[in-house]
Amino acid sequence: MLGKDQKGRVQALVGDERRTRTQGVVPVDSPTLHLTARGPVAVGLGVDGAPWVWALGSAAPPIRAAG
Repeated sequence: MLGKDQKGRVQALVGDERRTRTQGVVPVDSPTLHLTARGPVAVGLGVDGAPWVWALGSAAPPIRAAG
């Protein structure tokens, strides 16, 4: 499950654990969940117009797409 908290931060329910994206800019709209060969990821656009990808299976911060 993917959504936002009251502060506009992206949250994901992974198994029984709620994870919150605490780094990076606040998304413009609701992020999208994608299932990949490496596991689930959330993708979206920041208020700065730059896309981001958050690998939900890791504690690593979101990856900013080059471009």
